[in-house]
Amino acid sequence: MKKVVEKIPTREIYRLFAAKIINLIYMLFIPMLLLDQPWYMVLYGWLALHLCGSALGVVALVSTHVDEDAHFPQTDEDGNLSATWAMHQMIVTKDFSTNSKLANFLYGGFTHHVAHHLFPGVGHTYYPYITPIIMRYAKEYDLPYTSYPFYHAIRSHFRMLKDKGIQENILLTGEI
Repeated sequence: MKKVVEKIPTREIYRLFAAKIINLIYMLFIPMLLLDQPWYMVLYGWLALHLCGSALGVVALVSTHVDEDAHFPQTDEDGNLSATWAMHQMIVTKDFSTNSKLANFLYGGFTHHVAHHLFPGVGHTYYPYITPIIMRYAKEYDLPYTSYPFYHAIRSHFRMLKDKGIQENILLTGEI
């Protein structure tokens, strides 16, 4: 069942902005005052931290859904998918580096993305224990399950972007 929030409580809006201000104070303004560095160097470091963190997060998220082997199931005339909800999750989601303790630590269980989609209410600390069960059932019942090393997932995503860009260019220009 979907939960729709009609109106965000005013108290929550204040809490959001208070948290943002506190974050800016301790991550940006206190270091500007206490470190023996020019203010702009602290600002550059803060920006670099956020840019790199965002890039790693986005690349990991996108590589679990959009790569060379990605399937984008179509709906019928009534808007229904041809697969069940669970099967759909198995088709459109992939894992990466599930056996890497370092990757699991750095991405907080995000490497077990199939488990995240199949069991969204379960804490991420259980995903490494759930994934082998998913793999076993996928093999036993001939269900789609994909897990790549991280470098393969990233490379596959960027190859797909390149291929789609070339196809789009051919469609727009008519040139091969």
